[in-house]
Amino acid sequence: MSRFASADGKPRIFVGAGPIADMANPQVGELAGLTDLSAFLTKDGFSTGETGNRAPASGAAEQYNLDVAGSVNLSVAMTFFRDDDTDTAWETFERGDFVYVVFFRKGGSGPDGDPVEGDDCEVYYGQVLDKSNADIAENTVSRFTTNISTAAAPVMDAVLGDSSS
Repeated sequence: MSRFASADGKPRIFVGAGPIADMANPQVGELAGLTDLSAFLTKDGFSTGETGNRAPASGAAEQYNLDVAGSVNLSVAMTFFRDDDTDTAWETFERGDFVYVVFFRKGGSGPDGDPVEGDDCEVYYGQVLDKSNADIAENTVSRFTTNISTAAAPVMDAVLGDSSS
């Protein structure tokens, strides 16, 4: 069985207002309109926690409490390094802005891990809820975390298309 490491210098992340016409098939040209924040993303800096909810479905006369699947909550959080030279990641996010996030968990198959047509990716769309600086500490570099809402269902099995075809 083949496995991949997700923090081995390969993941790529692109963020911006877009638009992306089809989240299941973002195009190379659309990706070019987003900001590449890959160099700023911390190795443990991309989190997409899902929580499923349950709806009770048992009547009072039933011994077992049965339930059915309810809604799903998705939390998207990203942690980036701050930079005193070019603070690109910090400047990309403004509270209240709607952004697309295109994440290549396995990286891209192009030169230097760049995404190319046919690469698998995940696409998220939501509103920037916050951007919080991490606490200052000795022997650590400055970083911040931002969270986005989910304004559209995410596509976790999207494939990058070639906008020229």
